[in-house]
Amino acid sequence: MIIWSDPMPDFLKAKRVLTKEHANLTLLIGNGINLAQGGGGGISWQELIQQLIKAAFQTKSKAYQRLTHLLPGVDGRKPASYPEIFDIIAAAMGNSATPGFNLQKHIAELLKNMKPGPPHQALMGWAQHNQVPVLTTNYDHCLQDALPQRSMKRRRFGRGNALSDYYPWDRYYAPAAIQDPLSDFALWHLHGDRDYWRSLRVGLDQYMGTVQRLRDMTQQIAKHIYNRAAHQPLSFEKARWLPAFMSRKLWIQGLGLGIDEVSIRWLLIQRYRFWRALHDKDENASGWYVHGPTEKIGNLDDQRRIFFENVGLQVLEISKAEEVYCGLFG
Repeated sequence: MIIWSDPMPDFLKAKRVLTKEHANLTLLIGNGINLAQGGGGGISWQELIQQLIKAAFQTKSKAYQRLTHLLPGVDGRKPASYPEIFDIIAAAMGNSATPGFNLQKHIAELLKNMKPGPPHQALMGWAQHNQVPVLTTNYDHCLQDALPQRSMKRRRFGRGNALSDYYPWDRYYAPAAIQDPLSDFALWHLHGDRDYWRSLRVGLDQYMGTVQRLRDMTQQIAKHIYNRAAHQPLSFEKARWLPAFMSRKLWIQGLGLGIDEVSIRWLLIQRYRFWRALHDKDENASGWYVHGPTEKIGNLDDQRRIFFENVGLQVLEISKAEEVYCGLFG
């Protein structure tokens, strides 16, 4: 038996998906867009943690020396995940820390000078043209600042009292007020907004708090589905972006989603459970995970590939740096 393979490169497959599926998509964008060629001058997780340790403690202090040992080593050693290290830094702060120093405030300040680049402009221009919701785990404003004349204004969805600045999930950025978060173009911050420093989800403890809050909401989705009311719009007072995440096809890009990133991985599992309840049992394609450029970072490791495929995501590996954002969305 001859098994024919699809000769089409993943870049062309990705372009075809974006053209064909744009009306059904939600974009989920991570820090990779800031680190991409021509990106917004972002900093990696390791660089961020290093800067926090350096700013919080005197370099000759015992706490500084001990905490730096937690960072990944050149030999592949990784004693703790970055969210765990953040929590350990917070726990270690006391009399030995810089007076008045606040970890989340410092992160917010670090991000204020970031500027958008061609990758942000290409992606946001495409999303606005096609009226595709955009979700991001980034704290910075490179995505909303990418459109001309800074047209993306911060707005609040819904009536009544605003949610707190700790979980401001009713706030979004868009050129005009939207009617439906499920299908209208807007940008939503999932893990916090630099303008609300208390909202920044960085540590494992904060991620677990996010999961606990979202758990009740995903149970509402389950009830909605199993009561066969799935044709009706999903609406949630405390996480307006959640329906766009759960019930549309996801395009995930710029997110490593290793085993450290527990909150989004947990959400993907919940989403897959409900997706399977809504769709044909043989329908596995609930979205796409884009990895690359492979010429720079190599192919996707098997551990993450297996996870993505088992939560209904097809993996697309893009080879060249210029193809990853500007090539796909330009």
